[in-house]
Amino acid sequence: MNTLQLEDEKQHDADGGSLQYTVSPRMLLVRRPEFPKFDQLISRANFMHCNNEGTCYHFRDEVEAWMRRHGDYMTLPDVLAALTAAQDKICHPDFPSDNTSGYRMGHITLRLVKQAVRALIYWGIARQEYFHLPYLDFALQMIDVGPTSSHVEFISSLNDSDVEFYEYLKSLRGEDLSRVIRALMKQYKPDQGMVWDRYQTHLERFMRIFIINAFSEEQREESRNDFIDVHMYFTTAFNTREKNIRKQMREFARWIELKYDWNLFKGIKNVERLRRHLASIKKVILAPEYPQEKYVEETSKRMVHCLLQTVSDESLLCEMYSEIMDFALQLSLKKRGSQAAKDVFEMIGNFFLRLKEDSFKDNEVARGACSRSSHICWTTSAMRPSWPSPSPGLSLITCFAPPWSRHVTTLSVDKHDQGIAQASD
Repeated sequence: MNTLQLEDEKQHDADGGSLQYTVSPRMLLVRRPEFPKFDQLISRANFMHCNNEGTCYHFRDEVEAWMRRHGDYMTLPDVLAALTAAQDKICHPDFPSDNTSGYRMGHITLRLVKQAVRALIYWGIARQEYFHLPYLDFALQMIDVGPTSSHVEFISSLNDSDVEFYEYLKSLRGEDLSRVIRALMKQYKPDQGMVWDRYQTHLERFMRIFIINAFSEEQREESRNDFIDVHMYFTTAFNTREKNIRKQMREFARWIELKYDWNLFKGIKNVERLRRHLASIKKVILAPEYPQEKYVEETSKRMVHCLLQTVSDESLLCEMYSEIMDFALQLSLKKRGSQAAKDVFEMIGNFFLRLKEDSFKDNEVARGACSRSSHICWTTSAMRPSWPSPSPGLSLITCFAPPWSRHVTTLSVDKHDQGIAQASD
């Protein structure tokens, strides 16, 4: 095996030493011949407006002939420049859909770039990790501008090389991991002129990569909060879109729930994160248009139930009590004409009904509990005629009071009701 120290294009290891490259016989030339760069061929091509097969075939013949003549001389900077040129050409919001001449030009380009990458790795001129970040940047930009059906195909094909891109995705942590997951929160739309069924197939393939296959269990646990945000986005951000896209995005939301055993909040001990997620749920339920559809109603109620279950399981009641009580109070004031909101109110009431006297270990929280419960009990009792029938019963209203004060609260609310009845007589 021949080796050559490339003095004009040295790469350095982390320890500062120069790398020895294993090269092909043609690379043993002292001076490589001058030739047009591959990225220049890519840059002057017009992927976006290629409307005939003849132009596509001419481009294919030109770049394949170039690769046969000059491919052995390509260096790492040459290949990275070609990848950047391909990215500039492909990453457009209205990039032609699959099975078009523009798509085929992009496909030919990526095939040859990956061929060059494979050669550099095979001959020891580059390592896999040299291409991980460029591939990731390429994939994220395709997601950001689309992804069109062509972008989905190109993202899928990035793993079809010696770079092992999907294995690299499994190594992401921290902000890099969060950036990839949160990139999924965008408005998806079919390619221009494409029927829904075809676009749906591409969209499912794309989501399967990033929801089902790309990440390990450890990554999912680390990025649980990002996936919760994506789930909420898929559930609520498409309410004004066409029925088929609404239905599909909610199916993707179910995929996320499935990966977390149908309880997105299970195991979360960070109170600030739970407060943030509760605030997101409240924003949905307290909106004037809630519930827009049965699915939104069912999903929001399920998320409230799961969050309350997590608060109970992780013994976080003292830390979350104020936020939960405020939510119940806002429901009784702002949404008392909504059956769906009444169901959520009663769910919270039943949660408090199951509390034991030792649930409030903090005296300050206990005093606050008495004050808040008095407010919500009196307010809800006065508003009962405005709730959908049957309105919340006395036992449910008084369950918002701490266990040790429910008897007194019951008498108080009962006297309040008697006063209203006598006044009406």
